Amino acid sequence: MKIGSKVVILISIVIFSCASPQIFNPKINSKNGGSANENEISIITYNIQSVFGKGNEKVIALADYLDSEKFDFVLMQEVFDEHVRNYFVENLDSSFYKAKVPRVDYSTFPSNICQDAGLFSISKFPLIDLSHIDFGENTDVTNGAIHQMLIKEFSISFDFMANKSILGTLHQINDSTKLFMFTTHLQAISSRRHRTTQLKQIQAFIENAVYTVLRNNLVESPQNLILLLTGDLNYNAYSEDDVEMLSKYLGNPRDLYKEFNKDLEEYTLIIKLFGLFRRV
Repeated sequence: MKIGSKVVILISIVIFSCASPQIFNPKINSKNGGSANENEISIITYNIQSVFGKGNEKVIALADYLDSEKFDFVLMQEVFDEHVRNYFVENLDSSFYKAKVPRVDYSTFPSNICQDAGLFSISKFPLIDLSHIDFGENTDVTNGAIHQMLIKEFSISFDFMANKSILGTLHQINDSTKLFMFTTHLQAISSRRHRTTQLKQIQAFIENAVYTVLRNNLVESPQNLILLLTGDLNYNAYSEDDVEMLSKYLGNPRDLYKEFNKDLEEYTLIIKLFGLFRRV
């Protein structure tokens, strides 16, 4: 992804997360890790699928992979378990991953073990502290980052038991450029009305965040700000209906994964018994 020394357009981008449990054995994008030069950034977004905890070997292997590849941004979902979270915080290379937001909701944790969708964010780029900025009553600030709980709906999937939220972190990329990184985890298998509601919430959250940082002069102009939306949106990236719905309610974002991989298709959710192959 080209950034350059000056950014001349405001970009809203969606990257869909990988749900494969073998994230440390990448498929198509096998040369993702690390920035090739100062005009590029690398991002990995991953649902670690840790509702019932995660085996030590997988956690260690994932941490080793992230340390060896040195992604500029690492965004994870379902980091529910405190031991898993603490292992990442303590063992990922702190000399490289300087900015860390390991959890966004402290007020009710651990009364509900699935608080805040287990969102976890680290980056090599400095985090701009947003704790002194008023983003309105619907936005909370924790660890210098902003977040908001998303409306849940009872469904046939146990996914509704985990709180869903969106996290926003503002980073200094270079002297002139800042990047607003958003990551989220939407509820799986819910009604179309509910899914639409969550998308509308995300769009409103992002718009308010951008307006607020501009109003408070944290960013000189929209031309110096990049927006990225990442995470597990629980939509099928190869479904025309799903992509149309995302585009409609998220302001027609670009899908960078598809742009970088052209016509190649990669499946991150595979249930062979039902013939299910999707990139979620």
